[in-house]
Amino acid sequence: MSICAVTKEEKASWDDLIAKNPDGGSVFQSVEFAQIKQKAGWQPRFLKTEDSVYFLALERKVPLVGKVWYVPGGPGIVDYTDIASFSKDLKAYIASNFKNVFSAKIEPAVVKEAEDAPSLPGVEPTRPIQPNANTVIIDTSKPNDELLASFNQSARRYIRKGYKDGIEVRPVDCSDQNCQLAYDLYKSTSEGRFFIRSRDYHIGYWKLFADKQLGQMFFAYHEDKVVAAAYINFIGANALYKDGASVRQKVSQGASYVLQWEICRWLHDHGVKNYDLHGTPPAKSIGDKTHPKYGLGLFKTGFNKQITEYVGAYNIIIADRRGWLWNRYLERIFQALYFRIKKQAWY
Repeated sequence: MSICAVTKEEKASWDDLIAKNPDGGSVFQSVEFAQIKQKAGWQPRFLKTEDSVYFLALERKVPLVGKVWYVPGGPGIVDYTDIASFSKDLKAYIASNFKNVFSAKIEPAVVKEAEDAPSLPGVEPTRPIQPNANTVIIDTSKPNDELLASFNQSARRYIRKGYKDGIEVRPVDCSDQNCQLAYDLYKSTSEGRFFIRSRDYHIGYWKLFADKQLGQMFFAYHEDKVVAAAYINFIGANALYKDGASVRQKVSQGASYVLQWEICRWLHDHGVKNYDLHGTPPAKSIGDKTHPKYGLGLFKTGFNKQITEYVGAYNIIIADRRGWLWNRYLERIFQALYFRIKKQAWY
C-alpha cells in the first residue's frame, strides 16, 4: 500500500474520488474541510495509496518540536488489518519526503470487532479528535414507512406529538440571517455544556459546504419561531449530523424528533444511504446516567438502538524520541496551553 501525491487532475475531482473509497467518503476528508483547516494554520496534502484510497493529510508546525500530520476521519479504509500496512507505508512516505515530521494521527472508519482486538505494530491508540468514534447510523435508504417503523416506540410517539404540537421543519438557505440565528442558538445550547468554535469558524464552515452543495441547514418552527436547528453534511452516500441546537425553553418535546425525522426523509429523497448522528457513549455505557453523553445517547438510540463503535484514532511515531514524547506527554500539554491562550482548539 505505497503512498504518493495525487495529480492536478485527481485533486480537481477530489470529493468524487474520496466518495469511492471503501468507507464511502467522509466530509472530514473533503477539499472544503481542507480549506477550512488551512485558514487555521494547517497545510493540506492530498495523497493516495497504490490501491487508490484517496486521503487528506493535514500538516502543522509545533513550535520548538517539529511538525505533525493529522488524517481527519480517515484514511477511507474499513479493514482492521489494513491499518498496520497503511501506517507502515505512511511512515515510510513521510520519512522519505518530510524530514521534520515526527508524528501522524489517523482516524479510520474501521468498525471495532471486539474490545480485546490484537495490538497493531507501529501504531499507538490515542484519543480521537472527531467525536463519532461511537455513534448511531440511520439507514436512510429504507422506504419512509419502513424506516419510521424501525424507530423505537418512544421516538415514534415524540414524532407524533411534535406534529400535533404544530412543529414544522424546513430546509433553509445559509443566508447571513439564518447562519447568525443558528449560531446564536448553538451558542446558547452549548453554554455550560460543551465547547464550540468561534462564530466566524462555524458560519464560514456552513456557508462553504452549502455553496458546494455538500451541506444543508434545517430549522424546526413552532408558530413561525425557530425552536431547533441542524446542519447536515453529506458526501457520496454518507451524511453527518454536524451541528445541532434547540431552545432551552422547550415548546414541544417532539421538536427535535420531528427535525431528525424530516432530515431522514430529505436525505432519502436525495439518495443518501447512511446518516451518522455524530456521537454517543460507547455501547457498554449507553445506560450509564453519569456519562456526559447519556442524554445524547438516549435521544439518538431512539432512531436506531445499534451503536456503531469504531476503533478510534492511532498515533504513528515517525521520529522515535520526539514522537514518543509527543504521544505520551507533549500533545496533551500543548493542546491545553494552546486552548488556554487562544481559547480555541488546536486540532
